[in-house]
Amino acid sequence: MSTETSTRTFSDKNAVHFTGRLAHTPEVRYTQSGTMVINTNIAIKEQWEKDGDIQDRTHWVSVVMYGEKGEPFSQQADKGDWVEVKGKLNFRSWETDEGEKRSKLEVQAFEMSVKKKKVQHT
Repeated sequence: MSTETSTRTFSDKNAVHFTGRLAHTPEVRYTQSGTMVINTNIAIKEQWEKDGDIQDRTHWVSVVMYGEKGEPFSQQADKGDWVEVKGKLNFRSWETDEGEKRSKLEVQAFEMSVKKKKVQHT
């Protein structure tokens, strides 16, 4: 292992790409200017083996998508569907009507697609 300082320059890249299950049917609303906004939460399951037993944990990711390109997704997607998301991390902060400061890290999606519909049991 070398401790030499590298002359190579690194730059940050804000990009995410993941799959998971929709926690609920996407919520669609419109801004005052008429821009479509889609909000949803996606469950990402992580699994590993420990002492011969399968362990798991679920991570919940808030996702927002702006614009009409999300309309086909909003019409196809339903709670429990397996989806793919491509986008970037976005940090939002705001103040409530009561004056409380709030903040949230979310994914701003550029592309969202349904990969597999949930299985319907009859």
